[in-house]
Amino acid sequence: MADIPGPGGNQTANGDPPSISLNATDLIWNFFISHSLNCNLSSINEETTSKEIKIYPNSTSNFINVILPQENKNFNIIIYNSTGEICFKEKIYDNIDIKISINKLSKGIYLLTIFDENGAITTAKFIKQ
Repeated sequence: MADIPGPGGNQTANGDPPSISLNATDLIWNFFISHSLNCNLSSINEETTSKEIKIYPNSTSNFINVILPQENKNFNIIIYNSTGEICFKEKIYDNIDIKISINKLSKGIYLLTIFDENGAITTAKFIKQ
């Protein structure tokens, strides 16, 4: 068993040998099967409502409509792709019904996050066809 590296990698010249007291593959697999991202396509409906925001149509290829709560006036809207990169960012003033062009986005699942003037954060998913 001395030839098999442990979960920490190969032994270095100055370090202790890596541990072989656990199986890193099994540990990682058990973590992932016990947690869900709920990112299957059936989890996204034609119209997505997340607490205070409403996105429609969902899924779409050209634009999304976002309806925001009326009680807040200033928002930052950020759209993230599946790797967490920012694809869209805009400050909105006194507008609760917004149309956002998503023509330049690649096909996939995106997260639209609203940061309101009170510090509340709301996120909803949508699909770009």
